[in-house]
Amino acid sequence: MTTSISSSSGRLACIALLAFASHCTAFPVASQHDAAIRTVYEFPNTTWVENLVVRPNGHILTTIIGLPEVWNVDPVSQTAELVYTFPSPANSVLGITETEPDVFAVVVGFFNPATISGLKGSYSIWSIDLREEHRDSSGPHHHHQPSSNDTQGAQVNKVTDIPSAVFLNGLTTLPSSRGELILVGDSFLGVIYSVNLRTAAVAIVLDEPEFKPLPTALFLLGVNGIHVSAKSDYLYFVNSFQVPLLGRVPITSEGTASGPVEIVVSKTDFLRNEGFQADDFALDGDNTAWIAGNPSGYLLKITSDGNVTEVIGGNSTLIAGDTAAAFGRGGQSEVLYLVTNGGLAYTADGIVGGKVVAVDTKEL
Repeated sequence: MTTSISSSSGRLACIALLAFASHCTAFPVASQHDAAIRTVYEFPNTTWVENLVVRPNGHILTTIIGLPEVWNVDPVSQTAELVYTFPSPANSVLGITETEPDVFAVVVGFFNPATISGLKGSYSIWSIDLREEHRDSSGPHHHHQPSSNDTQGAQVNKVTDIPSAVFLNGLTTLPSSRGELILVGDSFLGVIYSVNLRTAAVAIVLDEPEFKPLPTALFLLGVNGIHVSAKSDYLYFVNSFQVPLLGRVPITSEGTASGPVEIVVSKTDFLRNEGFQADDFALDGDNTAWIAGNPSGYLLKITSDGNVTEVIGGNSTLIAGDTAAAFGRGGQSEVLYLVTNGGLAYTADGIVGGKVVAVDTKEL
């Protein structure tokens, strides 16, 4: 079953990032890597798809800016269904992370895409439990080959409000905590909070200069995507408007720093004047960061020793406004899924629906 998203979901985004767009140059419409890119699902126009996570069954949970919604996308049937709509005053869902198999935490709050700013006091953390045994009895029961409507009856609960937060954004799980602790970045304050999902305890655990917004930048947007490496005790992060754009910091099992911030890239190789700002990213098994280039259509790959490769240039309208990335699971581990804002942050080439896009990394 496919459910249509409301066409109003991106109206706040449609106010636009026109100020941002005026600082960017136009992009051609084709890329040499287009053959490796396919659209999995396209939402209606003015839908800003912000983030994603791949479920154990291969389905993709996506978050929306402009409406406080989470959607489930089935890449096989290429259908989507609404999982949950969060209550006002929230208007957006941003970061998302898996905390246990098929259990997720999300950032919910009020976000103004015209000014790239949040509203202090509006942010909270919620959990979404999609495990079959924890769904409401009204939900369907699929065992081996769940269809695209296997999210009905999801258990959704608020974990905690974070009243001091101004603009919560990136979200990641601490693997050593067995699903109890998550880290969430505040892009305006330039700090990282820890949230205990069991006790609802909240604390600022990282407060580093490298997380802070650049005071002279067009928008006060600092630390953005954050991910804890599965192979090492490092928190990787991007800072969208400040060099270094990619860094890492060793952390303890509580999320506090166990050493100084390390700079992975110490100069700007990111073509800022052509519309690239580092957004969220995915880490592969070698701790290489695959970075989405919102508002453009860039995809960059940065190894842990700082080698930068332009995987897809900003001339690909197929991934225009890519906001986040995540690798597939199981037999799809070499597929990199991207979500996009449909060009809402850069309107020169027109606006399309926000997308879920699959990139075959073997073909790049």
